[in-house]
Amino acid sequence: LFNGLRVRCGLHLGLCDIKHDEVTKGYDYYGPPVNCAARIESICHGGQVAVSERFWNAISSKMEAEVTPLGPVDLRGVGHPVRLYQINPAALKGRRFPALRLEKQEEEQDGFSDVGSDASLSPKRAIAPAVLF
Repeated sequence: LFNGLRVRCGLHLGLCDIKHDEVTKGYDYYGPPVNCAARIESICHGGQVAVSERFWNAISSKMEAEVTPLGPVDLRGVGHPVRLYQINPAALKGRRFPALRLEKQEEEQDGFSDVGSDASLSPKRAIAPAVLF
């Protein structure tokens, strides 16, 4: 087993707002899909990849992976339970993780707005991933 850096990843798919940042010359992503992906990521363990049902339905035919249903989960700032799946690439088949860190949501402080929107933002279709190192 690898004992180095373990990244956790939460993925969701949806329409989000994209705005160019003049300072960093990059792009910022806003909206419910980004919030949902961030909330999924926050309850994962290091090395775990969890995806929403919506994301999985969009990519399942294009990917060979071991999929473990995690069931519906109430995520803070999301108005409905989100059905989640854990994805393990074929090379990591059989890897297991403890139960999702649902207590993490209860401990979080509201440090940012759950859903930001600005009339000047032009919506574009994007996969909204959230990855924390």
